[in-house]
Amino acid sequence: MSLRITHPVQVPEFFSSSLGLDPRYYWTVGQPRKTRKGDPLPGAYKETYWSYSFDVPEDDDLPGFLDKALTDLAQHKGFFDQIQESGGRAGFFIGLFSGAFNTGFALSADLQRRAAALGLSLDFDIYGYGGSSDGAA
Repeated sequence: MSLRITHPVQVPEFFSSSLGLDPRYYWTVGQPRKTRKGDPLPGAYKETYWSYSFDVPEDDDLPGFLDKALTDLAQHKGFFDQIQESGGRAGFFIGLFSGAFNTGFALSADLQRRAAALGLSLDFDIYGYGGSSDGAA
């Protein structure tokens, strides 16, 4: 799970200093694009990107982990308001890996309200089971 911020003009250092967090990945609007290995790509970045990766426990308690992350980030509401008001976006990127055909979880209305109050989206990437729904492999 990571916290991702994009912005049309702000620099990544502003996000880091405001939140007291060091990003795993970042780039600045207008800089030449490059791969994660540093090889050049065509063009320049169209917006600033900043991503902080959380150390997620292996206990499968996504709602509990989100609850703690939201509690920790609540003190930065003014920062997140400023990001939104100036044309940026912020949200949690959540990668879910399922080893079973059928799995699920619930995010309470309160948890969703708290994320929305900070202007944080909940973005899911779901990596599913390799089998098919009819039981055939």
